[in-house]
Amino acid sequence: MKQFWKSPFQSMVFSSVVFGILSTLSLEPFNAPLVAYFCLWILFYQSRRNSQSIGRLIWFGLLAAFFLCVFAFYWTIHLFTVYGGLPLYLAVFIFIPYTFLLNLKIPFLTVFIGVIHRKGVRKYRLPALILLPTAAVLLDLILPQVFSWYWGNLLAGNPYYAQLAEYGGVHGLTFLYFFLAYGSFKLLKGNPLRPLYWKRFQRRYVWKAAWPVAAVAVLGLVFGFWKKSSIESMQSSLPHAQVLTIQPDSPLEKSGEHEVGWNAIRTVMQETIPHLARKARKEATAKDIDVDLVVLPESAVPYYTTQDNVLTRALRFGYRPEYEELVLQLADMFDAEVFFNQNAFGLHRDERTGQVRPDVFNSSEIFGRDGKRKGHYHKQVLIAFGEQIPYAEFLDETGLINLVPESIRYSRFRAGKLYTLLPYQSNGKFDSTVGPIAYSPLSDPNSIKTDAIRKLTDRLSNRTFKPVGYFLPLICYEVLSPAYVRDFFNANAANPDFMVNITQDKWYGKTVESFQHFELGRLRAIETRRAIVRSTNSGVSGMIDLAGNYAPAEVGATLTGQETTEYQIFSVPVNRASDTIYVQIGDWWLIVPLLLLLGLPFLPRRRKGKGNSSTAATAAGPAKVQMPEGKTIRRPPTRRRSGK
Repeated sequence: MKQFWKSPFQSMVFSSVVFGILSTLSLEPFNAPLVAYFCLWILFYQSRRNSQSIGRLIWFGLLAAFFLCVFAFYWTIHLFTVYGGLPLYLAVFIFIPYTFLLNLKIPFLTVFIGVIHRKGVRKYRLPALILLPTAAVLLDLILPQVFSWYWGNLLAGNPYYAQLAEYGGVHGLTFLYFFLAYGSFKLLKGNPLRPLYWKRFQRRYVWKAAWPVAAVAVLGLVFGFWKKSSIESMQSSLPHAQVLTIQPDSPLEKSGEHEVGWNAIRTVMQETIPHLARKARKEATAKDIDVDLVVLPESAVPYYTTQDNVLTRALRFGYRPEYEELVLQLADMFDAEVFFNQNAFGLHRDERTGQVRPDVFNSSEIFGRDGKRKGHYHKQVLIAFGEQIPYAEFLDETGLINLVPESIRYSRFRAGKLYTLLPYQSNGKFDSTVGPIAYSPLSDPNSIKTDAIRKLTDRLSNRTFKPVGYFLPLICYEVLSPAYVRDFFNANAANPDFMVNITQDKWYGKTVESFQHFELGRLRAIETRRAIVRSTNSGVSGMIDLAGNYAPAEVGATLTGQETTEYQIFSVPVNRASDTIYVQIGDWWLIVPLLLLLGLPFLPRRRKGKGNSSTAATAAGPAKVQMPEGKTIRRPPTRRRSGK
């Protein structure tokens, strides 16, 4: 074993494999945050061991990134084969560079750790206990990712440390994570494989160096425990909105020869969703629950839209009256608003060519209980190669777009520009604070409707819509971006009461992706102190309360299964408190450690042995003794006993 560990390459491969496994165990569905510290110890150990070789540091970082993706994000291969239509061998071939390019923060971090442990860098007296956490946060902020995970997410499984995200966000947890991990690593003398002896911890100098880390660890746990308890107590006294989520497990929106037929889509609209809604209505009535908002997930009805105008009636995958009828039926059945996903269409004139081109938006819309549209939101954070193609205009002009698989060429959307909050009404007893709703309608009010739609519209027109608040709509991976969620609070005069995240995770099959997606977005609830209702097409659906807990449902399971048809009714706490510190300042707290690091090199140095002549003489070497005759002899320095 010793011989194996002495081989640099074998040691790096073994360490990167263990790093990938432990990182995976730190995330859902395993959620073991204690092992997260061992992940960083491995990076620290190998980076310090290979500090004199930049090449080795890069290779180790790339290997760590690769095995992290192999164990935690292996579902990317499934996405390439199902969504991209690629054969398995080609999907694996693409997966390898994907793991490197989209996790560059790991090799950058290993190089940085190795460099700061070189002797020439230590003379600048920059404390690694602050320098490393600051660098990790900056790399998280700067380097690109598709599936946005941050180092702080590995610590967020601890329910008490997670409460600190209200003040510093997920990047604040990253800083804390590195601070605690590196402090404990130094306590182990930089070698986590070395056996621990109790005598080492009895030495005074060990605890003198360790007390800041121990103090932060204990205070963080104590404060987090108190904060979590106070938030849970507070939210029980808040007003609550009753939200129904329906999980229809609709077929995927594939194109070409794998395109979903109309009969399958009609079955979803006329049988699957109405059947689930009737069962939910029956249970809600039995438990005396009045539903305020009905939520259908992303891609619940593939391809089609309720947007009714000349353009959408002319499109092959455009307006379907059956879709609009379904939405009105749900509004009528529950006397509630209906929030759902669809494609929205528009036109724009190309500035260079002057040609009119169609626009397609991944959009969500809400119908009021009075049967009228109340607003819509266009998704802004589009997924590369899933919803938008990088450099698409250049590929179009050169004809290289034909080299892109058809399924990816088909899914090209235009990003929205507005941080729109959507209104809702409640059957509960809380104040109506929302003024008149202004929005731009998607449909032509003079459109010709079917008899069924006209009858539903006439019946619903007798109802009144008096909104009591707004909720924040998020589509798919938008919930993974803390800065983007903050923008909704800062771009609107009114604050949202809660958040609704609709998503389609069926592209990833029965893998851990849906659990990871839910877990990585969970911190948005703590950062903003707003509950999150997550509605998925095929699982996993659920709710996060203000304290970051997976909340039990009033009706249905706490978390739905994967690729099943289910429904849930949640009692969602409505929080109208002022913005949290993180919402107000974002990541500007990072200025404090940056200023500290910039100022430390300019502080005056403390001279060793100052004020103690005997110590200074001993440190200088053999002392000279003056003899009476004027001669001098050398006296050897005093030797320190070994302590045995």
